[in-house]
Amino acid sequence: MISESAPTCPKCGAKQNIGTGLNVKADDFKAGSTGLKVLSFLIPIAGLILFLVKGKEEPMAAKSYGLWALAGFVLAVLLAIIF
Repeated sequence: MISESAPTCPKCGAKQNIGTGLNVKADDFKAGSTGLKVLSFLIPIAGLILFLVKGKEEPMAAKSYGLWALAGFVLAVLLAIIF
């Protein structure tokens, strides 16, 4: 439990919004751009790189890129098995 008066989280160092009770940045909820999602799907290694690079800055976008990369990889494997 983080103290209400603590300016940052003692474990991760995230800044606290004192007075609001929230410690989440608005940027954390950005879902990422559609173009980068398509790139992640078509070239899964690019999606993995985006996932790793953007993980701390934009966690929601990074998760989205990672999921699209995983979907593209699974589809490629399935198509390789079928054909």
